[in-house]
Amino acid sequence: MATKTVLLTSGTTWTVPADLDTGVNVTVYCIGAGGGGGRSVNNASARGSAGGGGGAWATSSVSLSGISSVFTSIGAGGPRSTTAGSAGSAGGDTWFNKAANSAPTLTTDGALAKGGSGGSGGSAASGTAPANGGSSASSVGTTKFGGGPSGATGNIGGTGGSGGGSAASNRAGGAAGGTGGGSGAVNDSGGGGGGGTGGNGSSSTTVTGGNGGLTYSGAAGGVGGTAATAGTNGGGGGGGSGINLSDIAYNGAAGGAGTEYAITAGGTAGSGGGGGGGGGSNNNLASGGVGAAAALYGGGGGGGGGASTSGNGGNGAQGAIIITYTVAPQTLSPSLVSNSNTFYSPTVIRGAVTLSPSLVSNSNTFYSPTVIRGAVTLSPLRIDNGSVFYTANIVQAGAFQNVQPSRYDNTNVFYSPTVVQAGGVQTLLPAIFVNTNTFYSVVISQPLPPTAEADIFVEIRSFTERRRF
Repeated sequence: MATKTVLLTSGTTWTVPADLDTGVNVTVYCIGAGGGGGRSVNNASARGSAGGGGGAWATSSVSLSGISSVFTSIGAGGPRSTTAGSAGSAGGDTWFNKAANSAPTLTTDGALAKGGSGGSGGSAASGTAPANGGSSASSVGTTKFGGGPSGATGNIGGTGGSGGGSAASNRAGGAAGGTGGGSGAVNDSGGGGGGGTGGNGSSSTTVTGGNGGLTYSGAAGGVGGTAATAGTNGGGGGGGSGINLSDIAYNGAAGGAGTEYAITAGGTAGSGGGGGGGGGSNNNLASGGVGAAAALYGGGGGGGGGASTSGNGGNGAQGAIIITYTVAPQTLSPSLVSNSNTFYSPTVIRGAVTLSPSLVSNSNTFYSPTVIRGAVTLSPLRIDNGSVFYTANIVQAGAFQNVQPSRYDNTNVFYSPTVVQAGGVQTLLPAIFVNTNTFYSVVISQPLPPTAEADIFVEIRSFTERRRF
């Protein structure tokens, strides 16, 4: 069955699509927003500030049968701190609820992913604690993971800020950002690398910034340094390097946007990596590097570097809702096909209408013969053949009479009959000519003079000519 995947990044309601199969549950994925990075106090001995924590991830399977719209809330990314000695803001919660306009408490109603905490501003007295990622325990879903925490900062003056934590993904909880000025670090250390969805960001123990954590697919994250590079595919951004000059330390690089979900309308989306921390400096005239922004969706911003003029933190990334639903089966019906012909429905009324076949015309002409009784006689044509029939005459000549029939021309043999007088009755012999025809004896009666006339032999053949009209 076909499915569609929808990305929601704003709005408070979602209208159920007309093509959604309400007989199949939808799968909802929520990503909480990441927290913003903090900014340290303005002091050459300031420790770097903490990056923000990444957002949590939660999923639920929800029935939308009989539902026309649902309530949604997209967590806003935590703003960075731009005020010296202050923390960044926490990221907002992201939720989906079919039952009420509030965060759900039941997985059958929806899902909730908590946002990450904002990073603390660094002080000149001690290192800075990491910010927490979005809480798994406080989230709602059939499966849920907590966001990655930011890194901490070392307890040494002029250290870089820590990297922001990554958002949690469908594989595991978010990864931590790297520590700025980690164990064994020197003054002017670089910022920590941002956490990636595939692994933690690296800590910086030298002037060079730490590398970002691995991507969703396990590839390398952004590279730390004086020209730190951004992460890709959920990887963490590289941390900026520190500096021991009367100048500005180097900035961290942004995390990589998540790409694990293919969106039907186009593009990809997923859990984002944390921003890299800005580099630090203990020079009295130096400025700290800026913590980098986190990536969509749900990454934590990097912390600003500690210096006489501390660097700002990076913004946390907003959350998102991703919905996968089954497309309802479609029935395709053919359209009406019209043409220029007109079709009539015949009506037959009993006793009133006679239906006759139409005239069929071709190149032949057919006439209907008419016979009028008493006016026309239809007779067969005359059939002539080669047989000739003659009338036999008997002529009296004295006491004996001779009957001599004329010659009959055909394949039969005719005999000359003899008339013998015996008293008052005369007999013609032979009496009968035997073949398939029948001949009758001629009787001659007295008194004399008798006249004997032989019957004519008539061969009657009927020939009928049939005429077809």
